[in-house]
Amino acid sequence: MRERVQPKSIEKYGKRTVAGLSMLAVVSCGVEAHSSALDPPSPVASSIDMPTSEVPFVQPSPDFEGLEYEWQAELSRDVGDIDAAIVDLHTGEMMQASSRETAERFYAASVMKLSILVETLRQYQEQGMPVDICDDDANQWLDQCQALDTAYPMITVSDNDTASQLFRQAGGATGMQSFFDRIGASETTASTSWGLTLTTANDQLKVMRAAVEPGNVLDAQYVEAARNLLRHVDPSQTWGVGSGVQAEDMHVENKNGWIPDLDGTYNSVGYVYREDGSIEYAVAIMMQRGGGDQATKDTMQRLSARAYETMVRTTEQ
Repeated sequence: MRERVQPKSIEKYGKRTVAGLSMLAVVSCGVEAHSSALDPPSPVASSIDMPTSEVPFVQPSPDFEGLEYEWQAELSRDVGDIDAAIVDLHTGEMMQASSRETAERFYAASVMKLSILVETLRQYQEQGMPVDICDDDANQWLDQCQALDTAYPMITVSDNDTASQLFRQAGGATGMQSFFDRIGASETTASTSWGLTLTTANDQLKVMRAAVEPGNVLDAQYVEAARNLLRHVDPSQTWGVGSGVQAEDMHVENKNGWIPDLDGTYNSVGYVYREDGSIEYAVAIMMQRGGGDQATKDTMQRLSARAYETMVRTTEQ
């Protein structure tokens, strides 16, 4: 399942030949009456401004057809129920692969905490709160700043108590459903038990884009606040979408979630970025009944590695 964004066509300018320009000069200006047929015509300054042939750079499209084939080959190995999706954040092109003909919805588990964070930040942005004001202990936004402090353990060590606190503050299931509707996550249904929210990999990419793309839902300062939390996730919780990224100059920021006792639910959502901070792509992988903790994580690593190889080939074109 692919959504392709076709690059805009590039207008190409033709160039006139030297001979054509010489003829144009003769016809327009003529030659001196007393010159012989063998004398070359007097040089004529051309007033024609020739357009340059500069061609703007067009980001190459990733080979998502090849990646879809590789992902489906992995899914055919009877490794459980899987829904995986990827988006190229340069072109906006997306691809989704599922172990079933109709994509199944999965319990969000702790990846729901990223949605709670984005909606919390969105509300503060709507209220007009500057993020950097929390550096000042004496300000009118003390309650909001305290909530942002609470968000740190929610994201970095996946603390459930602080997630429940911010979930209630964000408006509970009603407030979070409004958030999902706002970002077009039409296959997600918020639950009063936030971890039991039903969602898809495609919708989780929409949440990720809301978190990390300035101007999508959050302004740049709020995006930086979200990314700052994501880049401090405890190393023990960086399995999944980042486990297949091997290059030293590429990094991953992610949020994972798991409910081992509930159909063996394991989810991983994150994005890959370069040393300069520019984001290349985002991936979401949701799994159930994958054969246990290690088997599930191994499958996620293989899916992540194939995604990384595809995107590296794209950037090297």
